[in-house]
Amino acid sequence: SQQDSLYFLRSTRQIGINCDMSHYIVDPEFSTSYDNLMAHFVASDLLNKHYQKLLFRLTNKESDPIADLILNKNRSWSGSKTDLVELIYALHSSGVLNNGEAEISKIIQFSEKFFNIKIGNAYKTFAEIKAREKDRTKFLDTLKRALLTKMDTDEAITKS
Repeated sequence: SQQDSLYFLRSTRQIGINCDMSHYIVDPEFSTSYDNLMAHFVASDLLNKHYQKLLFRLTNKESDPIADLILNKNRSWSGSKTDLVELIYALHSSGVLNNGEAEISKIIQFSEKFFNIKIGNAYKTFAEIKAREKDRTKFLDTLKRALLTKMDTDEAITKS
């Protein structure tokens, strides 16, 4: 457009907009005098679109399954506390939470809050799990069998 040279070329010319750039790092070889101002306009536009989308969801009662799961206070763990402790320690041991940086105590606290359950002494429960003579990973083995059964059932349905 006619103003491109004013907005996008590096020069000492300034537009009559008051903009304090003293706290920004500006590379004169790369930046123009109004990069930051343009970034504010773009960010404002993106934020506006995001809020419009949220407002649309609220006014149209659009369901969001992830939000429903997180916000629903009626979640509950229907397995045993020992099963949950086994799962917690498996997740912790595998390093799949926060790149292996998640503390076991934080995972326990989260699980208690998320599933509305009081686990009790998880460390003692884990010691009991380790002391099992056979089936040390009983719950995880049950999960694996259930998943394999589902996969086999799904494959049988799709083949027929």
